[in-house]
Amino acid sequence: PRADNFYKFLFLSSFTALFLPKDIIVTLLSSLDFSEGFDTKAELYLEGQDFVEKGISEGSSNYILVYFFSIAWSVFAYLYLIFTIKRNSLFRNLLLLSFAAVNLFYPVTNVYSRYLIVVKIIFVLLLIYEFREKQSLKPLLIILGLFALNLISNFIVLRNNIEASYFTKYSLSSFFIFFKEITPQDFLNF
Repeated sequence: PRADNFYKFLFLSSFTALFLPKDIIVTLLSSLDFSEGFDTKAELYLEGQDFVEKGISEGSSNYILVYFFSIAWSVFAYLYLIFTIKRNSLFRNLLLLSFAAVNLFYPVTNVYSRYLIVVKIIFVLLLIYEFREKQSLKPLLIILGLFALNLISNFIVLRNNIEASYFTKYSLSSFFIFFKEITPQDFLNF
């Protein structure tokens, strides 16, 4: 029972990180002594603009919409976990710990949204597990609807990128790839 309460405490206390400015996270991570590979990766993620800031500076709300719909399910997950806080299970403890770790990176939207993908898988496993136990289909339908909204918004906002990437004759079949002329400069453009 104490372990369950510890995970709940970590989860609830991690919400304070949602209000921290990005500069504090950058300062904390720069004070840690990482290997050179991790240090370089941390610099790439933490310095400069993330994709939401880039969207605001470019005057495009598309980046903000994609980000909003990609994390909308997490708001539902927070509420679900808070309203069912008295339940205990291994999946729930794993999810609470995962959310607590990911919440620390909330001010850095690139990192937060990337690591949230792993938490999404754990959350779906928890819902399936609790559906088996409680026979309540409503949470599964809500999360399925939120995932569908995310997919639809990505198709609408990123339609030009998707069309340019996947609807060329070279991407339709591997047969055409063998006849495409490739220069060393093509590898540098990616």
